[in-house]
Amino acid sequence: MPSSFDIAPPGNWVEEDRKQYSRLPVWMARQEFKSYPSWFVYSDMFPSFKWKPNSGDTLVTVRPTPSPVGSQTHRPRRMLDNPLIDSYMTGEQNQAATIRRHRYASNYLHWEGNFADFRDNQVGVVMKDMTRQIAMRNEFFIRDQLIAQARRVYVVGKGLVTNVPFGEATSTDPIKTADFWANLGQQVGADSAGTLDFKTICAIRDLLENDLLVPHWEGEGTRPQDNNVLPGRYLLIGAGELYGRLQYDATVTSHRPLAMDIVTKRFKGIIGENVVFRGERYPLRYLNDGTQPPPETEIEDPTVTNGAKRNVDVVAHPDYVGAGLSVAILIGHAPMQTIDVGPPPSEFNGKGISAEAFNKLQWNGQVEATKNILVQQADNSYDTNKWGDRMQLIAQTTHGALPVYPRHILPILYRRDRNAALNM
Repeated sequence: MPSSFDIAPPGNWVEEDRKQYSRLPVWMARQEFKSYPSWFVYSDMFPSFKWKPNSGDTLVTVRPTPSPVGSQTHRPRRMLDNPLIDSYMTGEQNQAATIRRHRYASNYLHWEGNFADFRDNQVGVVMKDMTRQIAMRNEFFIRDQLIAQARRVYVVGKGLVTNVPFGEATSTDPIKTADFWANLGQQVGADSAGTLDFKTICAIRDLLENDLLVPHWEGEGTRPQDNNVLPGRYLLIGAGELYGRLQYDATVTSHRPLAMDIVTKRFKGIIGENVVFRGERYPLRYLNDGTQPPPETEIEDPTVTNGAKRNVDVVAHPDYVGAGLSVAILIGHAPMQTIDVGPPPSEFNGKGISAEAFNKLQWNGQVEATKNILVQQADNSYDTNKWGDRMQLIAQTTHGALPVYPRHILPILYRRDRNAALNM
């Protein structure tokens, strides 16, 4: 039988008891995660060298070098005199690289998360984040090796520094240490004399062409389509703010073509006709003590009492934001190759081990799930994960960077200028 509430006259509805049904303690709405987009510069920039299995973990290359041009003149003797003789001897240069390996692992993930949490697919979120982190780590590895192998550094306000340490950066030896960068940082020009403006970029380019005899970059290998304009030009890699400030550069504003719109658009085009710029997501920055601050950090909002225990957000690290020194890299022809390690060695070709075990071998950074973990109990003892209620995401990467023409790498240390627009 319908209740008397169901037939109440219009305009006189009786409200249903708000507490007669079970409910969540708060009303929750899903929000999708959105961060500033990441992109990659170094990972696809250099051609890869195919690693030969069963060859150890060290690669040594040998390449011939031409004889030097020893004179600016040529004055042969007369025809009937005994002629002079020029003799030439070619040389060779060796370069070495080692294969590096690194591992990644998430915290243990419990089945309860996907069962009870409001936001489902927690595993997928962790996997996506780990994949992004692995890609960024490979970017930083290649950039770090470029810096470490460079034979020279240009310090804006001082000039070219040639007596610098170089070699393969390792987990125990960065080659160019924090003390090294702190010392160079003290030599950067004060205020505007240490900034990397248009005229300084052109001066460094001329130095590469005329004094260091560095050949131009050549568009080859697996580099993206936007680099097809590079033959005959150098490549400058650095912070986006470095390129953006050129629209306020006095030299650009006074000598720009009339058709160049620098008021409504950012400065676009080739710098000085033969320098192509490519911006990084996380440019290399230094504090005055030569250390590199982390790009990002977490902050917690203590004002929200409902919801997750880790009510955090990811923001730019204040030390990274306030770092006064930065490094751009000017690159000529074929400075480096990355090493494509390829499949596992022949001992792991599936013979002698099960197909299931072989398929679980990961050598390329692919994130996979495992339940092969130890679980710490409440009494601090450990037990196997025999009930299968926990899992962990893991990955393993291999890296290699082989210097080809390391003298074609020129790091540029300069003072950041964040007030160019205000000074116009």
